[in-house]
Amino acid sequence: MIRKLVYVLVCVLAASITGAQAKKAVTGTAPSAAARLCADSYSLPTATDSWPQGPVMFLFHRENSKAPWARNPVIKAPGLEAASAASARTVVCVEESLSEKGKYDSGEAGYTADWSITLVDISGKRIYFTRTGFYGEDPPFLKFHRGPAVGKRPVEAMVSWLRLIVNQKVARLRMRLRTDASEEIIAMAFSADNTRLVAAQEARSRSDSTPPSPITIFDLATRKAVTTLIPRFAARAVAISNSGNMIAADGFQSIEVWDVAAKKITHTLPAPAIESLAFGTDDSLAVAGGNQAVLWNVASESKVKSVSGSYMMLSPAGLWLVAKKEGNSLVVTELETGKTVSSFPGFPAQEKLAVAKDGSAAATLSLVRSALYVAGSPQAHSLAAPGPGLGMMYSIVPTRDGVITGNGDGVVGIASPASAQPRFFATDYLSIRSVAVSSDGKLLAVGDSFGAISIWELL
Repeated sequence: MIRKLVYVLVCVLAASITGAQAKKAVTGTAPSAAARLCADSYSLPTATDSWPQGPVMFLFHRENSKAPWARNPVIKAPGLEAASAASARTVVCVEESLSEKGKYDSGEAGYTADWSITLVDISGKRIYFTRTGFYGEDPPFLKFHRGPAVGKRPVEAMVSWLRLIVNQKVARLRMRLRTDASEEIIAMAFSADNTRLVAAQEARSRSDSTPPSPITIFDLATRKAVTTLIPRFAARAVAISNSGNMIAADGFQSIEVWDVAAKKITHTLPAPAIESLAFGTDDSLAVAGGNQAVLWNVASESKVKSVSGSYMMLSPAGLWLVAKKEGNSLVVTELETGKTVSSFPGFPAQEKLAVAKDGSAAATLSLVRSALYVAGSPQAHSLAAPGPGLGMMYSIVPTRDGVITGNGDGVVGIASPASAQPRFFATDYLSIRSVAVSSDGKLLAVGDSFGAISIWELL
């Protein structure tokens, strides 16, 4: 009787173990179709103007491993992952490389895990893009178990970035543009009618053999470059006239005004420092920086108005506004009348400045901090964005009632007094070097470190 009872218990235990293993195999094995997409992603066509959609499926693979792409229980993203393989719209291919960081006293190695992410459209069998730069933590200082030690994987950073990518409620991708030179996009501007975009570039390194950095003008209807200008110096600020006939660009302590059709400089205006540069509706040119704000008649190369100030913008009502430091405050006044529009008490010194076109907000940008100030209040609102890295801000531009920023993690932020927190969305760029917004506030241009530009429709 006892033997018979033991036999039954053994059979029941074996059956439960087999069932558990079978269940584990079903839930832990990736569907072969999605695994093949990850394995062959290098040969897939590119989904040029479309964007990743949720829900997603995660598949994992270690570099140089012969193991197939499969699910990894370490990667969890509640609310983002598909309930089943059949419901997934995007497969997130996570490839891990291990970098040895040294050896323990036992002689065993310690590693950090770096992830490269490829997003693939499952139904269309197309690759959206690949994103590197997700770095894990260093291995633990002390190791208590046998075998190799690997630092914490960059799960949180990757998932945080992916939520910004998939949950797009801020902007919609319209098109991609490409310059001929693989150099940083350092300044951009839309034409008044949103038909053209001017983009200035700067080489990442300087040498005698480095070619001049170009200024490219794109026709947004055809998505093609229509004109390329070669300035003497890299232009860190650009503007395009209402007529579209002129381009103004930052030169060496001057503004160089180009005739677009002739592709030559027709006017040179002195400007010791340039913080802002913009054409008016009558093709007048506003230049401000170094506590000097000047409105120029370009044709006659004469000053229409000159006052102290470090920033100028054209208000929605068509008035030129000037921002200047007065003691510990930033004060915005009308250029013509000198009437005070707004003030920002406790506004700090800054490396970069942007003032909303209606004067309701101002933002400061430096290597260590970026903040938005609302008129009448000394309180600073952080513009720091979520992302996989340090998130250093490189670009800031004004909107009608706020500012737009771009950072080194490829994340765009939109802030105004109306929202307590900035709204963010992620691009596929490793680093955003320049942003520009159209005069009607509907389009946003984003430029990266390698000459790529994307145009977004703000929602």
